[in-house]
Amino acid sequence: MIGLAPASTASEVIVSSGVIPGTLYAFRVRAMNIFGWGPYSLVTYIQAAHQPAAPLAPTTSIDAATGGVAIAWIAPDASGDPITAYKIEILN
Repeated sequence: MIGLAPASTASEVIVSSGVIPGTLYAFRVRAMNIFGWGPYSLVTYIQAAHQPAAPLAPTTSIDAATGGVAIAWIAPDASGDPITAYKIEILN
């Protein structure tokens, strides 16, 4: 959604349709009373993102040098924001 939102007296609006992960959006707001529209606020920016997709199943092998288990995976789609960490869970 690009353009004007409908006039409202709400002080919060949630935009949930048409949002594209990875896209940088800019927002500003202004108020109206019986004397007309006031000036716009400063612009604020947000990059739309969702949680990353699930990685494919990891591959494992035995590290010949240490005898430990080597675990590898392909990075999933980051859904609009860089992946900053991975957590490995070992199940028995």
